[in-house]
Amino acid sequence: MTATGDSGQAVGNRARGLRRLAVLAVLTLLCVLVGGIGAGNARPSAGAATTWKAQDASSAGKRAGLDSVTFTDAAHGWAAGEGVSSSRLHPVILASSDGGATWKAQDASSADNDAQLQSVTSSDAAHAWAVGYAAGSTRTSPVILATSDGGATWKAQDASSAVNDALLFSVTSTDAMHAWAVGYAAIDSATVGDSPVILATSDGGATWKAQDASSAGIEAHLKSVTFSDAAHGWAVGDATNHGGVSTPVILATRDGGAIWKAQDASSAGKRGVLTSVTFIDAAHGWAVGDAPNSTVYGTPVILATSDGGATWKAQDASSAGKGAGLFSVTSTDATHAWAVGLRVGKGSTPPAAPVILATTTGGGQAGPKLTLKLSGLKSGALKLGESLTAKGTVTPTSLAGSKVNLTVQRQQSGAWHKLKSLRCTIGAGGAYHATYKPARKGSYLVRATIARTSAHAAAATAWMKFKVK
Repeated sequence: MTATGDSGQAVGNRARGLRRLAVLAVLTLLCVLVGGIGAGNARPSAGAATTWKAQDASSAGKRAGLDSVTFTDAAHGWAAGEGVSSSRLHPVILASSDGGATWKAQDASSADNDAQLQSVTSSDAAHAWAVGYAAGSTRTSPVILATSDGGATWKAQDASSAVNDALLFSVTSTDAMHAWAVGYAAIDSATVGDSPVILATSDGGATWKAQDASSAGIEAHLKSVTFSDAAHGWAVGDATNHGGVSTPVILATRDGGAIWKAQDASSAGKRGVLTSVTFIDAAHGWAVGDAPNSTVYGTPVILATSDGGATWKAQDASSAGKGAGLFSVTSTDATHAWAVGLRVGKGSTPPAAPVILATTTGGGQAGPKLTLKLSGLKSGALKLGESLTAKGTVTPTSLAGSKVNLTVQRQQSGAWHKLKSLRCTIGAGGAYHATYKPARKGSYLVRATIARTSAHAAAATAWMKFKVK
């Protein structure tokens, strides 16, 4: 299930072939992802099942692979990929309206017969897009399908704003009007190399316009795209330098794609590929991939950010095992995320084993951001009998209702001793405050902390000093 074309595409074909092997290996075990990874933005409940159960995907055909899945709620979802009949490829779209209890094939014939669908996204139970490419005998063309009636009809949309021989690998949407697709294309027939491609629509797909992805580099491949809202988006992939070495790439936009800027992906290593990215808001996100060594994949990579990508930090992915590559990641909040991929043995030949990683603590990401400010002081001091106000903010705001603990210490005989702990509730906007009235003169310290729970990591501010005169 690979496309034909120039040597630049052949490089992409190898990555796609390995990626499809990973997806098929995972789907052989799971058939269709349901639960944490396939449940859209629904956060697993406390009593959710801890097992994965196979669902019936036979409507895709006997010889088919599913490369992508999306759910808008616990009931409505789509899966997309390709099948083989009469030795030819054809696009496959399955849909469910009952959480996957039943999957029904939908008509994807508006795409070329040889089309392979790589990604599917949905903004609600009616609107969805699927993208991929069709491999002809002389060229490869981009494919965009869309539905506005829950998949009763899928219509091809004009992807001609992408250059010739473009392949689309990922699509995301924020509502029924706004969507983005990424991939790469051959620079020209005489050049060995590829150029990154970003397409965007703001009118439901009536028109798709190319956006400037040059900040990714000339020989770059974009594999995944996500937007947290209509303005903030990220795309990841890899770029090939003159020595033929792949280096990880992260692009970001704050204006819907009018300007895409490269972010520092060096924490992934000097060599490697990023294959998937997810964000739950404009600040918190993950990207996954692998850094190759002597095996087909090598070292699994997970990067995380809590500042919109201004800084990306590597997280420990060693539980995936040696020779693992991660191909997809999704998240429901700043602490819950899942990544899937493939682990192989020595050499480039299977046997292979599917991999699923999960975190409920942000993956080792820094804890919630916590600030503290002291009010009522003059030159760092207040008079005995006056009150001190300690206030600050906590992000993410999803921690509203949680508690901040304020610890007060006083210096006695050259040592610091705890005097009091104040607990205050985080408000809807992330703010908290408390008032403290010292009973004695002297030097004091105060700091704010949030205890670690099963839902988030611990956080603390620095100690702040004040005097009572």
